[in-house]
Amino acid sequence: PFLLTNRLKIAMEIANALAYLHVGFPRPIVFKNIKLSSILFDEDHVAKLFDFSLAESILDGETHIKDAIPV
Repeated sequence: PFLLTNRLKIAMEIANALAYLHVGFPRPIVFKNIKLSSILFDEDHVAKLFDFSLAESILDGETHIKDAIPV
């Protein structure tokens, strides 16, 4: 089990990565696959996002992403 300080560090690293996807590109990117298996750690135990297969950029002038719900 991770100590609370380690959990908070991981949460901050993932939050910073998500914030970068939202503001670091001309068109914001929404990472729609947040789950434990989408987070990897490098050799310095820094959390990294993985599996961008569901990530989607927001078109200019749009504020939301419309998902097609399978029936």
